[in-house]
Amino acid sequence: MGQKIINSIDHYTQYNNRCGWNQLLPEYRPKKTLCEDISPDVLIIGAGYTGIATAKKWREIRPNEQIVMIDASVSGENNSGRNSGFLLEVSLANDADAEQINRMKECNLLIARTTQKIFNEVRDSTIDCQIHRVGTFRAAASEVGKKSLRDYETFLKKSGLEYERFNKNQLHERLGTNYYSEGLYNSHCYLAQPAALIRALIEKLPNNIDLYENTPALSIKKDKKSWLVNTPKATIRSKKIVIA
Repeated sequence: MGQKIINSIDHYTQYNNRCGWNQLLPEYRPKKTLCEDISPDVLIIGAGYTGIATAKKWREIRPNEQIVMIDASVSGENNSGRNSGFLLEVSLANDADAEQINRMKECNLLIARTTQKIFNEVRDSTIDCQIHRVGTFRAAASEVGKKSLRDYETFLKKSGLEYERFNKNQLHERLGTNYYSEGLYNSHCYLAQPAALIRALIEKLPNNIDLYENTPALSIKKDKKSWLVNTPKATIRSKKIVIA
């Protein structure tokens, strides 16, 4: 008998209402539900950003392996679509010490390259993601806020990240409010319609990556050298699984 690792029938998220971002888009035709037993080389549980990135990277490294993704819901109905749509290119750890700065620079470079890759991939999609590089403002109205802003500026300088400083009048001209007395702007942020973005990334998946939606993993069990994953209508046997 194999050892049961997880029994999740009561734990996967089930929302009472549809994602608002999805409701602004044309009706989505879900990918088919898994209805027959399969044995892929690798199974990826979760078809959000992590799952999609994992599947594509796995295909790049091992192009001859069969890759399957399953998701308990449909495109954009989980966290990947239920967010504010910010894609930050940099970490915001303004309290990082000098020893961490070099590591953070490397992380920021990796994030920036990844974000640019996403932008390049979806801009010719049939789905309008409304993705633009708009940057972010961080502004202060109190002494506490000003101190935080100075700390953030120090972090930006140490990290070698370009930014602009704005005074009260300049902020009013850009933001339309007199509330803030000073602020900083940096360009390292994209803004997108999140449900559209995840749909576009799914649309761009290679044909040899199979995605099944409305297919929750109800249990995961180790069976000798394989994993057995039960779904409502089928069982998946795979030597490798990734919970994304």
